[in-house]
Amino acid sequence: MTNQPYVKKYNANGEVTNPIVGSYIHQLPTRSEKRKRPDRFISNGNNYHLTIFKGHKFRRFRQHILLKDGNIKTIEHYLSR
Repeated sequence: MTNQPYVKKYNANGEVTNPIVGSYIHQLPTRSEKRKRPDRFISNGNNYHLTIFKGHKFRRFRQHILLKDGNIKTIEHYLSR
């Protein structure tokens, strides 16, 4: 389903039957909102994801938890090396 653009509609007398009063609000996200991606949690090689901050090394990994309602929750961890 996509957002429908506004189209003016006229009656037999040539008057607009659906004027915009206030702002024209879409119910669905715009194209730029759909294209946004979450920040990546990987880098520094293909097999080993490492973060180095002020001389400390942290290994990154994701933990996936199955909730009671069937959804999957993702927790991102930084473990010290």
